[in-house]
Amino acid sequence: MLNGIVSALFVVAGGACAMAGYAIGSWHQRRAMEADLASDLFAERSFDLLDEPHPRRAQRLN
Repeated sequence: MLNGIVSALFVVAGGACAMAGYAIGSWHQRRAMEADLASDLFAERSFDLLDEPHPRRAQRLN
């Protein structure tokens, strides 16, 4: 009987871990898709390695 209870606890724990992994994975995928969409909508904030660098600011104290 103790064997059956321990086995049932392992099954429940495995199911809980599976649901948590699915929830975390889907949340991460949704954030990645939103970030990709945001980069398409707000392209002026993107960074390209071939862009000209901005002129450096003066480093002197005020």
